[in-house]
Amino acid sequence: MINTLFSLTGKTALVTGASRGLGKAMAQALAQAGATVLCVSSQPGGCQQTVEAITAAGGSAMAYAARFDDRDELQALVNKVTADGHEIDILVNNAGTISRYDAAEFPMDTWDTVMQVNIDAVFFLCQAFGRGMLE
Repeated sequence: MINTLFSLTGKTALVTGASRGLGKAMAQALAQAGATVLCVSSQPGGCQQTVEAITAAGGSAMAYAARFDDRDELQALVNKVTADGHEIDILVNNAGTISRYDAAEFPMDTWDTVMQVNIDAVFFLCQAFGRGMLE
């Protein structure tokens, strides 16, 4: 059922981290408002339940996968979304990771992964999809 008070009919939203929690809830809310939602998870098949919930409620959604700590996979995601004919109107950078260590013991490779997922991927996707949004 489409919420007509906040209609996003004709818009396409991409939500990262859409497999569970806030990402899943945001994907469902965007679909309920009428947007076509591209649900992205770091695991292949990770967003299948989200897509099924959206389509069961009458919405439109597709699942994609890309590791957020791998710029080549993010570029492949951008390429696939574009090749599939989608123009992104709404980008929700929800995916994130956390690792807990004492600061003095925090492994640098883990730190790099946290920064890649939480900072670099956000900027990369904003830049990649933002170009189309600016047009």
